[in-house]
Amino acid sequence: MKKALLQSNRKAQLFTIDLILGIFIFLLTVVAMFSMWDLYLGRFKKDVIYDENFIKALHITDNFVKTPGYPINWNSQNVEVIGLATENRNLLVDKVKNLTSMSIDEAKKILNIENQNFYFAIVLLNGSVIEKLGKKELTTHKNKIKIRRPVIYDGKEAMLEFELWEK
Repeated sequence: MKKALLQSNRKAQLFTIDLILGIFIFLLTVVAMFSMWDLYLGRFKKDVIYDENFIKALHITDNFVKTPGYPINWNSQNVEVIGLATENRNLLVDKVKNLTSMSIDEAKKILNIENQNFYFAIVLLNGSVIEKLGKKELTTHKNKIKIRRPVIYDGKEAMLEFELWEK
């Protein structure tokens, strides 16, 4: 009888140790899951921001190189949509000059990118900058978008450069 009582106490002690060990492993697993969740959520947010900025920059450059804008004969006082082209990739000098004569804040408001910075330039194939708006950011931002589009400007082949990044 004494032997049976001793075995019964050991089983109870093992059950308690198993319970504590099981709870510890469960809590450790929950903490690991939340840590991984937080890590991947941060990466996901960065990817979403990059994708949103890429779509904005692509939309803006599409309007620049494919449309005349709205109204068609816009100037800095009445522009609603900035477009620089008479036809696909053939830019009008007057419209480019209208854009580059705007203040950076006016252009941001019209382009609907007030919370971002941008740089716009028309660059000849030899590398000389003809027109520009904004300050080229020399530092590297993780979410900086650079888009280069081939265009015809004043009868010459050139590149439209557009960079967009978070403030």
